[in-house]
Amino acid sequence: MTNTRAALAAAPLSLALLLAACSGDDDSADSTTTTTTTTEATTSASSGSSSDTTAGPSSETTAPPTETTTPPGAEPASEAGSPLPGDPQGWASELVRAWGAGDRERAAELATPEVVDQLFGHAAVGGGDWDLLRCEGAAGTTYCTFTSASRGEALTTQQPTVNGLAPIGTAELAPSTNDDGAFAYSASILVQAWGRGDRAQAAQYAPPAVVDQLFRHADPGGPHWDERDCIVVDDIPTCVFYDPERDERLLVNGRTDGTSQPTVVSVEFRDGASG
Repeated sequence: MTNTRAALAAAPLSLALLLAACSGDDDSADSTTTTTTTTEATTSASSGSSSDTTAGPSSETTAPPTETTTPPGAEPASEAGSPLPGDPQGWASELVRAWGAGDRERAAELATPEVVDQLFGHAAVGGGDWDLLRCEGAAGTTYCTFTSASRGEALTTQQPTVNGLAPIGTAELAPSTNDDGAFAYSASILVQAWGRGDRAQAAQYAPPAVVDQLFRHADPGGPHWDERDCIVVDDIPTCVFYDPERDERLLVNGRTDGTSQPTVVSVEFRDGASG
């Protein structure tokens, strides 16, 4: 009897221990699960935060730099020659300036080797007083004529223009005989020199008697003399200048000996704009 009670008394205790054990296992499992889940979530969040933090700088740091490349056979823009003129007159003028300054490299960009050799063989430095008289086009070629008062020469260039502007292929040098354009240039320089009182330059374009006559009339001549016309009659060129402030005309007369450009030989003062 006593044993039966003991067994019965022990049964509830064993059941309680079993339940307690099961309950402990469940709590442990729940705690482990919860901890694992929390750890994974934290790791995931931490991983995401790390990705967000490092993605931007990493992308900016590792992006390959942009490179500027020059096509094969082409020179960088900073080393290339100056742009070529876009019209025949500018092209011919640039060639004459290059020759005048002794810049053979630039001249070679504007004319054929034969023309460059011809110009620089004539003079290594062409000089700085070449004046453009005219440019005319005919049959797919543009002709430009320049004169040099100091050389007494005329230069005519020929440039093909049928398929765009090509290098100048012909250059002709000759004495500027009976060239009213060359005389007009000399007369204009003379009047400008007198106008500002530069006797030394005036003496380069007129004989002493003419220079003395001009400076006796006024010293300086003033800046208001405008060229009105230049004409040639019986091979004698005359250029007319007018000063509205003085209401005077100045006639600059020239002469040629048939072998050189016309030179100033006399000047005349007249009242009024005409007559």
